[in-house]
Amino acid sequence: MPLFYQQDINQTTQWALWRIEESLQDFKLPIALPANITHPNKQLQHAAGRHLLGFLRRDFAYTSLEAPLYGKPYLRDGSYEFSISHAQKWAAAIVSNEPVGIDVETYTPRVFKIAHKFIHPTEKIWMDDLLENASIWTPLHLHIFLWSAKEALYKWWGKGALDFIRDMQVQAPLQFPEGSVAASLHAEGKTFNLQLHYKAFSDCMLVWVKSIC
Repeated sequence: MPLFYQQDINQTTQWALWRIEESLQDFKLPIALPANITHPNKQLQHAAGRHLLGFLRRDFAYTSLEAPLYGKPYLRDGSYEFSISHAQKWAAAIVSNEPVGIDVETYTPRVFKIAHKFIHPTEKIWMDDLLENASIWTPLHLHIFLWSAKEALYKWWGKGALDFIRDMQVQAPLQFPEGSVAASLHAEGKTFNLQLHYKAFSDCMLVWVKSIC
């Protein structure tokens, strides 16, 4: 079954993870995909993500959907806040009545090559500590968690112009395979204190953020 996992956070916030097994033609969306998405795999991923929005909310106003070239997609009528993510055969979406961000990542070693772009010195300290103390976390899981966490924070903000090291800090995840941690985001002269929620699956890691603490 394509729907892999679904969670109702409360009455106003739901998210779901979809394992993509369909063809593009199987997703009968009421609106066309953005014209700049031309690669078949990318088209399929975007279609699955948008399908999830209507799956989570049957009244999702697709005709009000705006997807700017830069910046976060939104609904013109303001009926819902939402976020979409996709990675290889996975698509994830979250819908709420307040700003949200979600990210899904597969476990690829390529993350080690870009670690210098997103790990803050204080985060390096707790990462080393977790790994040195026989934590159930592996180096790959931990790097993917932190990368996914910062992607989710970036999507929650939705305005771009963030440095993944300078503007975002995430606290140590002490539980595995799922839990929640505090995080902070610095932008436009303000600091936003947020709560991240994560869940590690066998093939991917998912992180979402909803509300200010």
